[in-house]
Amino acid sequence: MSVQASTMKQAPGAAGRARVTRALLALFVLGLAAACGGSNQSGPKDLSATRLFAQSSPAVMQIYSQFSGPVTVPDTYISPAAKAVLVGKLQALVDAGQLDANNTAAVNTAAYTELTAHFFDYVTPDPNPANVSQFAEQTGFLGSGFVISPDGILLTNAHVAAPGDDELKPALINQALDQLATDVAATVGSSSSIPENIKAAFFKQVLTWALKYAQIGKINSKILTFSNGKQLSPSSGIVADVVTNGTPVPGKDVAVLKMEGQHDVPTLPLGDDSSLQTGERLYVIGYPGAVLLNPALKADQPVDPTLTTGSVSGRKQLEGGWSAIQTDAATTHGNSGGPVLNSKGEVVGLLTFGSIDPTTGQEVQGLNFAVPTGVAKEFLSKSGTSAKSSPTTNDLQKGFDEYDQKHYKLADKWFTQADNLYPNNSLIQDWKRKAENEVSAGHDQTPFYYCWLNTCPK
Repeated sequence: MSVQASTMKQAPGAAGRARVTRALLALFVLGLAAACGGSNQSGPKDLSATRLFAQSSPAVMQIYSQFSGPVTVPDTYISPAAKAVLVGKLQALVDAGQLDANNTAAVNTAAYTELTAHFFDYVTPDPNPANVSQFAEQTGFLGSGFVISPDGILLTNAHVAAPGDDELKPALINQALDQLATDVAATVGSSSSIPENIKAAFFKQVLTWALKYAQIGKINSKILTFSNGKQLSPSSGIVADVVTNGTPVPGKDVAVLKMEGQHDVPTLPLGDDSSLQTGERLYVIGYPGAVLLNPALKADQPVDPTLTTGSVSGRKQLEGGWSAIQTDAATTHGNSGGPVLNSKGEVVGLLTFGSIDPTTGQEVQGLNFAVPTGVAKEFLSKSGTSAKSSPTTNDLQKGFDEYDQKHYKLADKWFTQADNLYPNNSLIQDWKRKAENEVSAGHDQTPFYYCWLNTCPK
């Protein structure tokens, strides 16, 4: 009793009571905020696969590189002497009872078999230099890439954006193969009855011959980039130019591109690949051709990236003097140049090449390799560019932070800001709709005091 009386005599006035009330309220709010957790967290944290894909994929682009140019190939020529040798070989088979001279299909098959086995002995360029075939050919390469600065600086593989002659020349010449093979067949005989395995070996020899003698003129190139939700057509692609590039494997297979007229493009952060440990989880995002060109899927649907997961399987040295990251994540043609991310959503490599079974010639899954970001940074330094976070990406990350805490009203506002900065991206708009739907369903759990203590969208 005496203690109460003493306390009451020392009670503050109205102004004092207001100060005490505010102090208590502040302590109350801080306690609730600590219990609920704020959205402003420092440093990267491990992300779920769903969150990682959602915030990373808007920065991942599909790349189509188109190359065109004139191809000049000398006409094929089988001299009378070479024809006589070929006929002599066939006659020897007839005389030995190994070939029926009256069976046209059998004779043609034997002729193709002999010709394929000794192609360069029989077939030479036409001695008249005026007798050439000219083709206006074009070819293209599909791959993936990712943006690292809001003005559209993008990383991909050199073999996607700037393939060397070893890749480009066969691709262009391959378009002229049918005509070359027809020219040779006109001299030897019809190929309609030839077994497919012999015909395939014959075409391979024709290509080898053409690669040796063909001349390619000035090559024109055009690189188009496509963000998710876009149709794979020239009208929806954004032109990109090569800033600098390495060389395809075993060289440092990196190219730095600059997209034309871009700002506020979503970006991915570059991580430190040197800290990777064998067994660490990895995530690969890209546009595999096996999906894009799958005949079972609707052909005209917008492009969207694919996520595959795996682990670090090890490091392997290349002849080019650098080491590649080995992973068991499933990838295929079209994934080239796409980001390989750690569990924090940081890029630690560019998916680059797979493995071929030497006995079958078939692609082997689970044995794939990536160029580490340490190598990619060498080319950024050379080009005078650097990675920089985009305002769009910052807004997206804040939106996902709020969404994860069921603060759907705030998430919707952050996603709306991101959509305003970088319009018409299907993935951003999908998450905006999800947040709106959660609000409409009455699921929002944003505390009334939340924005007193945290940065909120306008």
